[in-house]
Amino acid sequence: MKQSMSIAMAFVGLLIGAGFATGKEMMQYFVSFGSTGMWGLVVTGVIMVVFGAVVLQIGSYFLADEHGAVLKNVAHPRLSWLLDAAVSITMAAMGMMMLAGAGSTFQQAFHVPAWLGSLLMAVVVYFVCFLNPDKVAKVIGAVTPLMIVAIIAIFIYSLLHIPEDFSLSAANAVAQQEPSPVQPWWWSAVNYSGMSLICAVGMSLVIGGSYTKLRDVAIGGMLGGIILTVMLTFETLVLFLNVDAAAGKDIPMAAIGSDIHPIVGVSISALILVMIFNTALGDVYAFSRRVNVLAPRHPKINLFIILFISWLISLVGFGSLIQIIFPILGYIGMVIGVVFVAWRIRWSKLIAGEKARRNRIRQLTRVHIHPEIYVDNSLELNHELEGSEADNDKLLATVAEEERPNLELDAEEYKEPGQS
Repeated sequence: MKQSMSIAMAFVGLLIGAGFATGKEMMQYFVSFGSTGMWGLVVTGVIMVVFGAVVLQIGSYFLADEHGAVLKNVAHPRLSWLLDAAVSITMAAMGMMMLAGAGSTFQQAFHVPAWLGSLLMAVVVYFVCFLNPDKVAKVIGAVTPLMIVAIIAIFIYSLLHIPEDFSLSAANAVAQQEPSPVQPWWWSAVNYSGMSLICAVGMSLVIGGSYTKLRDVAIGGMLGGIILTVMLTFETLVLFLNVDAAAGKDIPMAAIGSDIHPIVGVSISALILVMIFNTALGDVYAFSRRVNVLAPRHPKINLFIILFISWLISLVGFGSLIQIIFPILGYIGMVIGVVFVAWRIRWSKLIAGEKARRNRIRQLTRVHIHPEIYVDNSLELNHELEGSEADNDKLLATVAEEERPNLELDAEEYKEPGQS
């Protein structure tokens, strides 16, 4: 259960990014339908529980190091190429979105022109990409839990400070003035699930690929989907209860924070900016590495061109871009989700067989690496490893790493039958 919870929190960390933190996603996909949009959270919750379990488990099945190889295994070659390209394009699109979000946040919270705010973010991302972006991202990733705590705190505050004259019909009227690019409400919820999936599918597969226990990974995906749904519900209710302050804003959560107290607004805006930077850094860096494969001679020029084009497009504005780009990503993500779920259903016997195989590999590995009861079972172990679709060396190494903590248990428990 401990491993499943660790996987769940990693999955949630991927999905609760800068777009979620701004609140604009929730306004567009759920709040814009008024109180009816709350039912959309149920639809999204069910889909994300299924997607989480399936995608993470498939990542574990193939012990994925990156998404491209998995797509080739679960989809027709032509479709897998298109989906792989779509995931790469998503990285570029999210980079543009993050620069636009940075511009809106600077303008709304600090009265800095949006174009300048976007440019400042682009410059910082450019230079950090040539440091050690993976380490920087891990450090800044600690902001995500802070954002979760902030949303929970604002949710509790909103419940405790509902105005006596609050009217559901009045709140609905204001909420329904917000743009709803995808309709009706249930289709909007499905589209949101697809958008979330395509933004996180690459790293979700890699997270799943870091573990060998297929059952634990699937449970982790389900728990992650449930936790995500709870967080979506908290933020959507916050936005609905404070719709007067949130409506018409590019960064609704910052507007609500400012309505509570100016210091709260600045704090929320600062957290959002850090999360935007973290997301922009990850997406732009990953996309630039893809581009460098095609044009490896001038990585700095490649990155400059990527960021310059992203900055130009970001000038369209965060609110406008999110209405255009997110629904498109949602439709593509829906296709990816259907492909993964269909593969999981079709090859359920393979998954079941792999579970049994890995259980046996785990038993053999325990005995093989135990310092007190070493048994030469390399022939059977190699036979079991060769039957797996996963990379044999990585499978053995990962299983051994997972089992080392169990070696403190009584050695007699792991002796083969018939051993004295």
